[in-house]
Amino acid sequence: MNAFPGKSCWRFPDTWDCRLYDLVIKIDKIGIADAVDLICDTIRRPAFQTTPESQRQIQQRWEEARQKMEEIAKGGAPFLEPMRSFPWSR
Repeated sequence: MNAFPGKSCWRFPDTWDCRLYDLVIKIDKIGIADAVDLICDTIRRPAFQTTPESQRQIQQRWEEARQKMEEIAKGGAPFLEPMRSFPWSR
């Protein structure tokens, strides 16, 4: 999935790009305790609550990640060492 079509490094987006985040806090301006309060207040809002659709999307992404890890474990990968066991296989 390419978050920014036309970018050559789409797999490694610029983590400083504010468009990648739902909430950006300038910690040097408000302090850690106030930032924690801001985050806690924000996640209680309706827009951040779990819905059946968001839960379905999370489940789908989890399945895709699990399948990818199984592929890596079976065939190996040049830069990744397969996990010794999968957490979901217990």
